[in-house]
Amino acid sequence: MKCNTYYGDHIFYDDMNKAIQTEDITFYNKYLKNNMRALEVACGTGRLSKEIYEHVNEYIGLDYSTDMLEIAKTKNRNVQYIWGDMRNLEKEKLGMFDIIICGFNSLQHLKNDEDIDNFLKSCDNVLRNKGLLIIDIFNPDMRFLNIKEIKEYRYSFYSEYYKDNIDLYEIRKYDKTTRINYLTNIYVNEKLNVNIESNTFMRQYFPGQLEELINKSNFSIKEKIVITMNLIFNLQNRFLYYKNQMVNKPPEAIKVSPVM
Repeated sequence: MKCNTYYGDHIFYDDMNKAIQTEDITFYNKYLKNNMRALEVACGTGRLSKEIYEHVNEYIGLDYSTDMLEIAKTKNRNVQYIWGDMRNLEKEKLGMFDIIICGFNSLQHLKNDEDIDNFLKSCDNVLRNKGLLIIDIFNPDMRFLNIKEIKEYRYSFYSEYYKDNIDLYEIRKYDKTTRINYLTNIYVNEKLNVNIESNTFMRQYFPGQLEELINKSNFSIKEKIVITMNLIFNLQNRFLYYKNQMVNKPPEAIKVSPVM
């Protein structure tokens, strides 16, 4: 199985996302309880870890990138982090959980339906009955899905690592057959002679496509929330899934709540 193992730009990850993604922490807190055992898959540099850790009884952060985990461990020394693949969560190693969170765009780094199916089965394997799975993904934005390769300036951000501003450029090419957007981030600061490239990809889910995959799994949709972000990222979906007690139980109705 091929997997986008990590962002090669881990030294920039927190700084570049600071300005565009903070309110999701408040969102997750609504579903956390102090008696819960929580797992965050693809926890990355631990941006959410401290908040989740403080609202539950026990928290584990899991990621496939050792570089990301090293940053997370430095930031949150009391938190338990484990290397692992979210498509293969081992009950014997991890135990059972009341809630699993897959935040930001992490699910979109799985390349195909088989990977998504394995992820859902894996979550089912370690989630207690009536447990909650929360997934956060971007809606496709046609402005960024370029069939022909294109390079453009995105924005600037302050880098704690370099103690100066970094300009972010992006090269994009979209494969409409696989629905994968291949991305190269280029970080530039001419004064400091910084020119770093990092490759990643994001699979796109158009309306209804992820729900189709969920409806075939051992989960039912509790709620779907559509939020409006800024001009950098247009719309974002948040899905809340309850684990069913029986396989192939018909899904619950989807509740769509625009949040302005």
